[in-house]
Formats: sequence, C-alpha cells, structure tokens
Amino acid sequence: MMSSILFTPDIDLDSEKIPMFVPIKGQVPQIVYPFALKDIWNIVSSLDPFFTYKEICKQFDRVEQIFSNRLQLRPYRSLPKVWQSKDAIAILGVLFDPQCFFTDDLWNYRLIAKPIQKGLLKVETAWPFPLRCASSHKLLHTLVWVDTNIKLHVEKIANCCSLTPPMIFQIVEVAMTIYSLLLKCQNYLLAQTINFNYSMFIQDRILNLIFGDKLYQAGVSSTVKGNISNRMALELIKGSPRISLRELCLSSIFMGVIWTGDESFQKYFMNKPDVVLGDLESQLKSEGNKLAIDDIDKFIAEIGAANDVRAVVVLDDNGESVFDVALFQRLLNDVAGLKVTFVVNRFPVSNNISEEILRVLLEDPFFSDLKNMMQMGRVNISIEQQMFRSFEMEHLTAETLHCIESSTLVYVKGANFFETFQGKEWNVYHVFTVYGEMSMTLTGYPQGSGIFVRLSPGRIPFVYKNSFNVVTLKELIKPQMSEGTNDAS
Repeated sequence: MMSSILFTPDIDLDSEKIPMFVPIKGQVPQIVYPFALKDIWNIVSSLDPFFTYKEICKQFDRVEQIFSNRLQLRPYRSLPKVWQSKDAIAILGVLFDPQCFFTDDLWNYRLIAKPIQKGLLKVETAWPFPLRCASSHKLLHTLVWVDTNIKLHVEKIANCCSLTPPMIFQIVEVAMTIYSLLLKCQNYLLAQTINFNYSMFIQDRILNLIFGDKLYQAGVSSTVKGNISNRMALELIKGSPRISLRELCLSSIFMGVIWTGDESFQKYFMNKPDVVLGDLESQLKSEGNKLAIDDIDKFIAEIGAANDVRAVVVLDDNGESVFDVALFQRLLNDVAGLKVTFVVNRFPVSNNISEEILRVLLEDPFFSDLKNMMQMGRVNISIEQQMFRSFEMEHLTAETLHCIESSTLVYVKGANFFETFQGKEWNVYHVFTVYGEMSMTLTGYPQGSGIFVRLSPGRIPFVYKNSFNVVTLKELIKPQMSEGTNDAS
C-alpha cells in the first residue's frame, strides 16, 4: 500500500518517491537523525490561528527547557497568552516580520502585547510560482531540502554551544514542527500561497527565534564569511590588472557557483591563498565557455551609447558582487554620463552582500575611484530591509522603486533574483549561472549555463502556470536571436 504525504488538501504525494537526501551546496547533515520532516509533517494537524499559536508556544517552551534550564544560557522566556485568533495572528505577524533582523526584543511582552493587525506573511504575488503549483517531484525535493537546511543550520549553531545529540534532535524536531504548523495553519493557507523564498525565510526565522540573536548569528557568521569571500574575489581581480570589461562580466557570471563562503574552503584560503586563488582562476576560465545567452556586448554598448545613463545594480552574493562593483567602477571611469545606484540589503542574509559588507569592501584602495564618484553624486546606495534571500517585489522600499522607475537599465544578479525580482516595464539585464532544478525549469538551459540576457520593457523571462505548462526563457528570447543574441546550448 502506497504511503503518502498530504502536502495540501488537494496535493497527495507518494512518499516512496521522496529523495533519500538533498545536499545544499554540497553539504549534508553530519548526524544520523531518527526522523525527517516528512514524518513530522504527516502528524501535524491543520489548526485555526488560535490553536496553531498555542501549539507553537508549547514548542518554544520545549527549547527553553534546554537553553534556560539545562544550559542556563539565558533567562527563561515565553510568548504571551492570547484568547482569540486575531491576537494570535497579530503576534505571529510580528514574530515573522520579514523587515525585522534582530529577534530577541520580539520576546518582550511590551512589544507584542498590542501588535499591528497586519496578518501573517500575506503574499500578493509569489514569484516564480506558489509552492502549490510545483510538480510532485519538486515538492518532494523541497521537503528534503527543508529537512537538510534545518539540520545543517542547527548543527552549525550547535558547534557554538554545548549541545548534546539529544538536544540537537529536540531542537530540530521543534523547528520542523513549528514550520509545519505555520504552513498548515488555516487549512494549509501558507502551503498554498507562499513561494520557496518565503519558505526559506520562515525556516531561518524559526531558528533565529529558537536560538536567540547571539547564538544564531555566531552560528551563521555571515558577515565574517562574507568579508573573506570578497577578499578572495578582490585578490583575483588585483592579480589580473589587464582584465577586460567582457572578462569582468564573465567572471561575475560564473563566480556565482563557486562557493567561496564554504568554511573549509575559506580556511584553506587563509593557509594557502596562492593555491586557492590559482584554483579559482582556473575554474573561472574553464566555466567561461558555457555561456548560453550572450548579451554582454549589447550591455556594454548600451551603457556607452547615451549621454545620460542611470543604471540600477541589484547585487547578489559576496564574492561575485566584487566583480559587479569592479565592473561598474570601470564603466563609470569610461562613461562620463553614467550614474549608478547599487541596491543592497541592510541585513546579511545567507551569502548575500549587505550594506555593512559593501562599505567594508569599498574601503579597499582598489575602489578609490568609486568612492570618489560617491562623493561626486554619481554613485548611490539604496538600502533594502528584507530578510529574504532574494528581494520580494512587494517589500521593496519606495526609494528603490523610485530609482528603478527613473533608470535607463536595471542590472540584476543571481539565479534567485531572476526568479523573484521581476518587472515587465523595466529594461533589465539578468546575469547568473543556471543552477538547480528550478533554474533549469525556468530557463530551459542545462546546469552550469551562463546567462547574460537583456529583456526590453514589455518582455517577460518565463511563464509558469503549472509543472506541465511552462514557457522558458530560452523559448521566449527566440525572436531576439536574429538580432544577435547567442544561444550556445
């Protein structure tokens, strides 16, 4: 008899087809667990907001027994009691506010006793598509990805404090239970409306709330790792003083799938920088012949063609962002009429570059020209405040939207940003390497393909109605082929 996973009331998944494991950037959990997310998902019920909140409170109380009572790492804390669903939704809306970075204060009763009635993660448009529209194969893959992500993060944070395996098991179980409760609340509302980007935010926020800011940030250590990633990339550029604009573009594309944020890789770099930099240079050169869509020359020509060009540059990961900043420093030097606005997150989310890390990078003498142009008003930084791994349109600041609306072109980095950061009225260049099943599905190109594509206003990058009805980027750009777009697939 087939065992099943009820993902939503109308989506029944065959658990026999679920992958055994899904590595995340080559990493899998180091501990053998007696359970998986699929097991917890199946036993968690869909409840109304009031009872969902009560169950979540119970789960947080379980981990407080570990951190407050057993390890005595902090005073005991608990969420306030509620007596009706609207108050439960309001408090959950505060706890899972994507514009909040630090979470310790959210436990303060005075801050969440009378929260704004804004609801929990209301999603207007879920790019590239809501979870419910994914194929059965993709949903099964996602369940294991979430399982891996939670376990990996808990194991990393556990290295910063004295957590025994039984404690780790309990924390992982609590995190997965809260995740399941949230997505199943109100007849699976979030499971049917959110996208993968929101799902990752929910996982990250649950772990942040469980561990608290100090332990969570110590385990993630994204700022330290980000600075080292950027140092690697900057040393690469400095070692190639005669690198052309085209070569900068190619390096930026393919640097996106070289995991400079990996801790073991960074430790190796600190011990043997010359060896690591040599390996990185070889990797970038070997990847450069995998360019599937080549609008690089078109981009360079468009930047230099007008007397007044305003470019908005949406930066992605540390490491690759160094090449983007270097590229636009060169363009600013070459094109007197160019003005640039870099869009970065105030928060260091995952591997993404943040405001603080960007400003550290710009202190390097290599970027002295760009710093001077900031003082002249030719370069600005627009700060986003989102705890998403790629920006969600409905959470963009008014400043960023104004910059985009008044721009000549928008340069958007990263495969995740290609999926979530969409605007049909823009003149946009999407720049990334195809990586993962989602990326292959939406682009129509194989893993590892480089994409540097221009989409003029009115054009869209893909159409996804369901897993059987997809129009890929490759199909949509065919009319442009005769105009010079290269398809190297």
